[in-house]
Amino acid sequence: MVQSRTTVVGWGVGELIEFIDSGIEHCRAGRWEKGAEYLGYVAERSHGDLSNVSLYLSYLGCAIARVQERSKEARALCEHAVKVEFFQPENWANLADVLMLSGMREEAIAAVVQGLEIDAQNKRLQRLHKDLGLRRRPIVGLLGRSNPLNHLLGRLRNDVLGPRRD
Repeated sequence: MVQSRTTVVGWGVGELIEFIDSGIEHCRAGRWEKGAEYLGYVAERSHGDLSNVSLYLSYLGCAIARVQERSKEARALCEHAVKVEFFQPENWANLADVLMLSGMREEAIAAVVQGLEIDAQNKRLQRLHKDLGLRRRPIVGLLGRSNPLNHLLGRLRNDVLGPRRD
């Protein structure tokens, strides 16, 4: 829920918050086009007055990356959102999503790791972590990942150390 006292010309605070919340909820539900429509409507009328509402910015960025394929602008919005509110795990998830859509895997991994440091229980960040396929190196580097010895040693390592967290 957006808790900003910012007003946009001709809009009350309640109306503004309602539009932002609706847009974010559409995005969270995977209805990116509808979310982009709501958040874009707010962006067109706010003239940059909402640059301190990080969740709005990060979802707007993620929505325009998915719907309009404007990855450079989307990344800038998500990076700004992370700077404004670095402790918001959804901002990190949106940044990672935009980076993945842009083909920037290493940067996406870093964003996911940062987000998980803030909230290790965040389901979306955990899913992104799994989707990125982060795995430890094989125990015996000279042998392939599929070698039975590496499988056995890897299972033993996981039993002792637990699953990878970074």
